[in-house]
Order: sequence, then C-alpha cells, then structure tokens
Amino acid sequence: DRYEAEADGGYALFAGSTNYSYGAFQTFQRQVREAYSFRKSMADLYVQLGDMGQAEHYLSEAIERYPDSYELYLKRAEVFNRSGNKHAAQADLEWAIETAPDDYRAYFDLARIYREDGLEEQAYELISKLYARQPDSPLACYWMADCYYRLGRQEEALAINDKLIKLENDDAPNYVQRADIYMEMNDLPSAEQALKEAAALQDGTEVRNKLSYVLYLQGRNEEALLELQEAVKQEESFSEHPTYLAASGHIYKEMGMWDLAIDAYSQAIQAHPSNPRFYEFRAVCFVETGQLERGLADCAQGLSLNPGQGSLYSLRSGIYYTMADYARAKEDTLQVLELSPGHPGAYFRLGQIYYKDQDEDAALAAFDEVLKLVPEHADSYLYKAHIYYGQFEHEDAIQAIVNWSLHLQKEMSPADKIQA
Repeated sequence: DRYEAEADGGYALFAGSTNYSYGAFQTFQRQVREAYSFRKSMADLYVQLGDMGQAEHYLSEAIERYPDSYELYLKRAEVFNRSGNKHAAQADLEWAIETAPDDYRAYFDLARIYREDGLEEQAYELISKLYARQPDSPLACYWMADCYYRLGRQEEALAINDKLIKLENDDAPNYVQRADIYMEMNDLPSAEQALKEAAALQDGTEVRNKLSYVLYLQGRNEEALLELQEAVKQEESFSEHPTYLAASGHIYKEMGMWDLAIDAYSQAIQAHPSNPRFYEFRAVCFVETGQLERGLADCAQGLSLNPGQGSLYSLRSGIYYTMADYARAKEDTLQVLELSPGHPGAYFRLGQIYYKDQDEDAALAAFDEVLKLVPEHADSYLYKAHIYYGQFEHEDAIQAIVNWSLHLQKEMSPADKIQA
C-alpha cells in the first residue's frame, strides 16, 4: 500500500532499500498486480485460518481496486458460500457468468449452491445454458448428463453420456457416470460392464466398491466380496472405512453368515458410532438369529440418534410382535404411520396386531387400507378370509380366498394355487 501511494509506484522506496535493478522492480509490480495488491493472498490465509469475515473483507477491497477481475468474484463467492451467505455468493457468480459466459467455473459453482438447497431444476436450467454454448465440451456434457440423472430423466442422461464417451473415451469418471445411470434404470449388467471399463482405464477403490455393490444387487455375493477385497488392495485403509464394513455386512447377511455380518456391522458402529443405520442393520441380524433383546437395544440406540427414523420403529414393532408384546408393537406401528402416512407395511402390521387382539373390525379396516394402497397384497386377503370365516361370513371368506389366490406368487402354477 505504501508503494502504490507513491507517484512513481514506489520505485524510490524500492531502490532505497534494495540493490536490485529496475527490471526487478517491474517484476515486483507484476507480482503485486497478480496478487491483487496482496489482498487475495491475505484472503487465502484467512480462509485457511477459518476467518471468513476477514477473508471477505480483503476480497472486497481487492474488487474495489480491480473491479473487472473475474477471479476475485469467483473467490469471494466461495468465501460467501462457506460463511453461509449464499445470496451474496449467488450474486457474485451471476456477475461472473455474465462477464465471462464461456468460463465453466462459475456455472459449476452456482449449480453446486443450487444443489445444496435441493434446487435441481435451477441447476439444470443453469447448466443447460452452458451446454448450449459448449455442446462439444466434455465437461459441459458430463454436467448435463448429471443434471438429467439427478432429475430422474435417465434416457436423456444416457444419450448425453453416449456423446460424452465419444468425445472422451479414455476418462474413467465418464464410465462411472454411465454405470450410475444404468443402475437407476435397473440395467445392472450394463452398469457392471461400464464399471469394468472404468476399472480398465483407472482402477481404484471407488470403482471397485461400486462394482461390488452392482454384483451384490444381482445376488452374486461371492463375486461382490472379491471386488470389495480388490478395493482394499487399491487402498489398504479402506478396510477400516464404514462403507467397506457395512458393505461386507450386507454381503455376509445375504449369504446367511450372521456372525460375520454382526461382526462387520459392529466394526462399522465402532468406526462411526453416530450412524443410526448401522444399528438398524445389526438389529436385523440379531432378529434373524433370535437375539431379540439385543435387537431391541440396537433399535433403541439408533432411535436415540435419529428419533425420526421410521424404519427403526417398524423393525422394533416387528420384534415386539414376535415377543407377543402387542401393545408396544402397536405403539411403534402408529409412530411409523405418523412419520410416513399411508405406509402399507405399517397398516399390515396394525391389522396383524388387531387380529391378535381379536379386534376384528379394526383388523379388517387396517387390511382394507393396505389393499387401497397395494391391491395385489395377497396376505391381506388371507387375513380377511380367516376373519370372515370366523364370523361365518362364508361368501366374503370365499371371495377373499379367491383374491388371495389371484395375487399369490406369480410364478405358481394354477394347480399349486388351488392346492394352497
């Protein structure tokens, strides 16, 4: 600042304190300009110190001195966003986009802000503008495909991804994106192939972990386990990551290896004790192995971490139902319905509880609620048949049995259905 205040730009001060040449002074002046009178450097230091207020102060001073600098607006938008001032960040990024409409960085930063607030449509509209300007840019194609993917428009996402891979067929993330799209389309073999192509280009933990998950979804548990082990080979520390531990637990659970599954989930809990889902996963294993009290303890722990997790109430209601504690089972089932109104599984459990309590009218009403939501729910018809039979309403019982048989396992032959 002292140098810039001088009429000669500070050359006399420079020459008086050093033995360097005028050329060196010109280099110093260039460095001053490149660092925006050192304001950006100060802002960077304050960002690292976590003081966003001071960082914003120095960036604003820099913008006053260099009002046309695109880089400063990008940096200040980042600082505003990190300090929670998203409106100001958005204004800076909009200015940057208007000033340099072909520089993708402001588009991507603003799209991220929209996504943090769940505004996927706004992110899509923004990236569409960039894509319209740069339809053959791999980055613009990648983000455009990602927008379609997030909006559930998978056919359009796949079309853009096809174009992306033609433009850039040697970049692994493009194939990972393709796999994600295929997974949403439930085309698991194609997702598997895309991930194998990604691994051939750039093998890594993320790719192997996703490949393991795709194999797991196809019921190929042994192969899924081998891919997880390959992921650990890529990054040894992954073996202690909650993602790896939970994934191992899922595979062991599907293979009926309950002790190994419980051990994996226990390690995941130890690594990340604040995740209620891990307690739920382990509780399911405890239920399957008849350790109901331990299952209840895990449900309670999970709910203490997230009282709004309806799946834990549902699981616990099932445990209470198995223990013939129908009052508590009903209490948890009603809690599920409060959190997820119209949940067919909760209505079915409620009907079972009323049936056990011999409240037949309430049971019938609950099963009717299930059938409004899922007309092909065979077991609800079967319960209704039992109730009608007990009430000597034989015509209604027969009709319920007919409906049950119609919606019984689709692969059953007619003869098997008649026998059932």
